Amino acid sequence: MRDSAATSPASATTKSVTASLTTLSKSVSASGTAAPTVRQDVSFAASGTVTSIAVAAGQKVTAGQTLATIDTLTLNANLLAAKATLATAKAKLADSKDADDGTTAATAQIASNAAQVAVDQSAVDTATTAMSGATLTAPVAGC
Repeated sequence: MRDSAATSPASATTKSVTASLTTLSKSVSASGTAAPTVRQDVSFAASGTVTSIAVAAGQKVTAGQTLATIDTLTLNANLLAAKATLATAKAKLADSKDADDGTTAATAQIASNAAQVAVDQSAVDTATTAMSGATLTAPVAGC
């Protein structure tokens, strides 16, 4: 059974209270470490003297943006020398193939020259990679 006196508007009562001002304060404490959401260490793939820095400390960067470059004079000289050595090795291989008379010595010379071409091609690849490492780019966006 429902109490009709409690739910009817006629049974509402009024109560007066004295108002007062009170200061409420709450404190919250926590422990932990603040860390960036993205952290990326970067370094040049080649060694050399830094010739330009394209960003300032605290500047927001985009992924792939150039950050700095190093002097490429030595790197370029190494690449050109490696290419010249490779060209010489390829010429020797071609000459040995042209002079192939089917003897064991000729076959061995061709194999030796082919191996030298492979070694010299590796030197060109290394020098090319070093040249591309002369520019430091941002691997991720951030600030």
